[in-house]
Amino acid sequence: MKISPAQIRLASVLAFLAIAGGLIYFSNFSQFQVSAYQAAVAHSMSHNFTDWLFGAVDPAGTVSLDKIPGSYWITAIFVRIFGFHDVTVLAPNGLATIGAVLAMALAGRRIAKFNTASDALSDTVALATGLIILATPIISAVARSNEPESFFLLYMALAFHRGVVALQTGKRSQLIFAGLWIGVAFQTYMIEAWVLWPALIIAWFAVANKRRITKVVDLLIAGASSLALSLLWIVIVTLTPASSRPYVGGTLQNSAWEMVFGYNALGRLSATNDPHLFRSFTPKFAGEAGIFRLFNIQDAGQIGWLIVAAAVALIALFLVQEFDATLVLAGVSFVLLYLEYSFVAGMHQYYTAIIAMPIAIVLAYLISHGKAWMLILVGLVGAISAFVINSLYTGYFPVMSWLPFVALVALVVLIGLQPERRGLLGLTLTVALVVTPAVWSIDVINRPAPTNPVAGPELPKWARVTGTAHTDADTGPVIHRNLKQDIAATKELKAFLAANQVGHPKYPLATFGAQIAAPIMNLSGLEVLPMGGFSGFDTVPTIDKFKQLIADKQLQYVIYSSGWDKRGAGGNTEKIALHVLNNCKHVSTNLFGELYHCTY
Repeated sequence: MKISPAQIRLASVLAFLAIAGGLIYFSNFSQFQVSAYQAAVAHSMSHNFTDWLFGAVDPAGTVSLDKIPGSYWITAIFVRIFGFHDVTVLAPNGLATIGAVLAMALAGRRIAKFNTASDALSDTVALATGLIILATPIISAVARSNEPESFFLLYMALAFHRGVVALQTGKRSQLIFAGLWIGVAFQTYMIEAWVLWPALIIAWFAVANKRRITKVVDLLIAGASSLALSLLWIVIVTLTPASSRPYVGGTLQNSAWEMVFGYNALGRLSATNDPHLFRSFTPKFAGEAGIFRLFNIQDAGQIGWLIVAAAVALIALFLVQEFDATLVLAGVSFVLLYLEYSFVAGMHQYYTAIIAMPIAIVLAYLISHGKAWMLILVGLVGAISAFVINSLYTGYFPVMSWLPFVALVALVVLIGLQPERRGLLGLTLTVALVVTPAVWSIDVINRPAPTNPVAGPELPKWARVTGTAHTDADTGPVIHRNLKQDIAATKELKAFLAANQVGHPKYPLATFGAQIAAPIMNLSGLEVLPMGGFSGFDTVPTIDKFKQLIADKQLQYVIYSSGWDKRGAGGNTEKIALHVLNNCKHVSTNLFGELYHCTY
């Protein structure tokens, strides 16, 4: 079979994007951003099918993640096959992000190819679309971590791609595929994936040559399929007896419905007024909520670079009525995502990474369909945005504040000399838009931040967050340790337990919260009981179950972290802490806390 020049050109574009992504996401491995907690989850899930399916935090399957574990399923398989070490818990995220870049590039190519015969222009737009994703700093930062974002980005990129195909072809089958990818993405970041559905619905009604009733039927079938897949894990958990699965993390009632639609939906929008219904989790890493949040010092350098440029492009294209259903999809999803991340009560910066996808589609549409004056206008707005945003971070690559203007001048000159070279014009515009954020993305390889992956320089002290806002209470002071200290302390702790443990308890050790348990589990292989799960406030084990474990000699040693006897307003964790302090014998102090021996 003969390979055509067009196929070679497309393959070259995709190969270039994949290699560029690989260099950004895998270079300088010593600076990767490893979260001990996320690593422990992947390790625990690799032990057996039950732990894998339900997302167990600990190998014994006592408590699960506080989210659907879809972001960890492939990583856990990597760990199962290749063993537990940094590469196996980090590489899947980098590979998933490369996949997202390629999927978006192909979506951009389809947008350009639709109603145009130019393969060369389509391939250039594919390159531009991929570069926009590659140059988004927060995407690069989270790709180099083991935080649960990259697989969400991959599945949403595939949903966007299928959505573009569906809107261009009008085929119900493609709409169903788009909905199914949304359902897959739901298994990672839950209702955040559903944000794409309103955009798809509105865009589907903009599809030409289909009767309205047919469109309604299409949406009902595709929506039902997407909903069924979205809720599948929740239904499986609900139908599984509680004794046969881990306690559902983040919940009061051990309920998957509560975890998804309470704690991870309503509980993220704002702190609940009724903590007996569900818990809230509103971390303030991204600053205070408000219409301009994405331009504050915490977020602007991560995602804000192209927001104004994309908005201007949207307005210009709609004003001149140069749009179709795919631009409607991008425009509506862009607005919805912007509003969501502006007003949600609390979040990590990396939640915003998904906004880059509709931005990339909007700019792909502009390059392939926009008029010359639009390219200049959007380039100017992008250059001004880059100058303003980069200037917020004093002393960080200051020359990059000016380079977009150089590329903009080149764009103006090219439009004057070769206005028919739309591919070259589009590529020059892309350079003007991404040159500054691209430097941020590349520099991520020198800046690890395991708890909260971000790109760029260290923020001023007033803008940093060292804990999380929690309606129950804070999860405790941040413990600053290094790996060498953890290894030494874990080795000493494991030797002590081996010498003093009586029999073979189910849990050689218990800790308050999974954050303390994680490094011990990772480095020792011990089946540590992470009491209270991620936050320390899950009702697992109950105080009665805790006492029973001690009575049965299934638990003998507990690491107590300061303050747990005074948090939780008399809740289960506080009761356990008081019981340990009043009834167990203090043995020693180590890096992780105070070691107590509990026996009856």
